[in-house]
Amino acid sequence: MSDSLGPYCIILVPDKNIYLDLNLTLLTTYMPNMMLKAIANLDLARLTLNHINVFPVPDGDTGTNMYLTVNSCIDLIGDPQVSSQHLLSNIADNIFLNSKGNSGVILSSFLHGCLSELSKSHADNPITWINGFQKGYTKAYASIGEPKEGTMLSVMKSISDINNYPPLGTMQLSSFWEEVTKTAWQETQNTANSLPELQAAEVIDSGAAGLTVLLYSFAATYNTNSQGTMLQEYIPWLETFVTRFNEPALSNYLKGIQPEQWGYCCQGLISSEAADSKQEIQNTIESFEGVTSLVVSQTPSMCKIHFHALHPEIIFNALQIQFDLVEQSTEDMDNQVGQHSNPTLAFITEDPKTAEMFEQGGHIVILMPSPGGVEKALRDLQTHPQVLLVSTSSQTAKWLRAIQDSFGIPTIALESLPEALMASTFFNEQVTVETNISEISEIIDGITMMTFADNLQSDATPENLKHEIQKAITSASPLPKSLITVYLGRNIHHLTEIMEIHGIATDFPDYELQIHDTSIPGILNYITME
Repeated sequence: MSDSLGPYCIILVPDKNIYLDLNLTLLTTYMPNMMLKAIANLDLARLTLNHINVFPVPDGDTGTNMYLTVNSCIDLIGDPQVSSQHLLSNIADNIFLNSKGNSGVILSSFLHGCLSELSKSHADNPITWINGFQKGYTKAYASIGEPKEGTMLSVMKSISDINNYPPLGTMQLSSFWEEVTKTAWQETQNTANSLPELQAAEVIDSGAAGLTVLLYSFAATYNTNSQGTMLQEYIPWLETFVTRFNEPALSNYLKGIQPEQWGYCCQGLISSEAADSKQEIQNTIESFEGVTSLVVSQTPSMCKIHFHALHPEIIFNALQIQFDLVEQSTEDMDNQVGQHSNPTLAFITEDPKTAEMFEQGGHIVILMPSPGGVEKALRDLQTHPQVLLVSTSSQTAKWLRAIQDSFGIPTIALESLPEALMASTFFNEQVTVETNISEISEIIDGITMMTFADNLQSDATPENLKHEIQKAITSASPLPKSLITVYLGRNIHHLTEIMEIHGIATDFPDYELQIHDTSIPGILNYITME
């Protein structure tokens, strides 16, 4: 391979004299399964890809954007209204129009070029695919304002280079795809030594890794020995993906990111009829100061634009005046970068209502049993630079103690939901996970907690509930001015409003009294005093 990333296109003309097609099929037969595998596998890999996303902006969304881009075609697969003749081109157009973020737009350019070329042939052979790769790479390269070595472009170029393969004329498709994935993975590993940002964080490029996931997914279609749908069955390297980079180096890199204005991630669609050329649109956007990560990709009907800018409204106004701006959107990258580099709180619970409550609070939640498996959920947590996992009951605390050493995830084993709620209240995103563990543990240790009145499920009234609370508080003898919090369990939620109307707080003038509705698995009612 040459050192330059510059595009090239050597079109190979299929001829029976120069290749032996041992597995002639219709691409439209395989493509639905290939796309479904890619969607499923990018979904599995997206949190890991988000975690190692440091270039061009450390905003932790590369995996999500690539997944959403490919997933946009799912409604076309199996749609009886879409003929097999037009399936490839329809998938290509749909992915292009619905691409998300910098990585998604570049990936969609590659796939559009590749699938559009494949749609011209019904032959499924190595030469057809090489032609598609070359078209896709050329289209993706041409769309980027400042192409960079050490990104998914490097993977595209590598798999497009005929010199990286044994003679294509004697290869079966299964062997060809083994070479594709081997080449892609090797090039992905090489990205760790390319860009300064990747070297500092000691990670591979997340976009390159995402494209490799997609290629492995395609390859699985041709692997007759793999009948499963899970990524682990045919991408063994993903099992240990998070151990292939230096986690402390990445964490230190993210923590060391200096506050600055990253601006906005901007996308839009412009009718191709409204512009004389793609270059005209590119020139207009580049005329504004501070524009970065510019991608302009074109189909016969639409131009997809992507760029980063501090003041996108000015640029969009200019595009609206000069061209037919069909669609526009912005995302605040300052907020995304902050979320990517700050500590994260996660909870594990066996109660769906508790899970919903914490999810609404913006936290990560593992519901036992996890739909995707506990080990999968924990591997996903490993992809966060700083995550603290907290239990919400005695049962989940017992489980947490049993596994905490196996996955290396910082934990606090809490025995009850009130304690977990306090952890949520006092968790500080501005300090390290270690500091949070120390401070939260100290707060929890200073709390007196008791349960009361299990029998109130069936015959609870405001009067006897007040009596039980009074009895519990008196027996505990809390200090004056203590904060007393009452957590009401299942089946007595309706009493809260009645109790407030009856003025229960006035019965305890020496304390600050709070009453919360909740659904606590196991023991129903708690009182905490601090």
